[in-house]
Amino acid sequence: MVDDERDLAEAFASVLRSEGYEVEIANNGREAIERVGASRPDLILLDYELPELDGVQVIEQLRADPATRDLPVLLASASNVSLSELCRASGYLRKPFSAEMLLTLAEHQLRGLGESGTRAAKDA
Repeated sequence: MVDDERDLAEAFASVLRSEGYEVEIANNGREAIERVGASRPDLILLDYELPELDGVQVIEQLRADPATRDLPVLLASASNVSLSELCRASGYLRKPFSAEMLLTLAEHQLRGLGESGTRAAKDA
């Protein structure tokens, strides 16, 4: 979860944690890049407007690295985002969005991980 609005990031993280996901929070683009290298997440929910590196710059760095090139990234924004920028992300969430929409898109992106994925397993 990458968002410079800490309360919003904690709210999103709480929704995901309530469904059994492990969540880490970064508050700017540079921190996001550093954390991805250390924790190897299965999915990133990334705000478009961030300090240090914006969401598109973060995506560009992730796509340039073979280790993170295929990492799913959901871009979230209340701003208008160009089609060319949207195409760099795996999915898009228009803020404000519902918990249901967040969970649906996250699960859609994670569906292909199977047993080899590193996300927290949900109790089935």
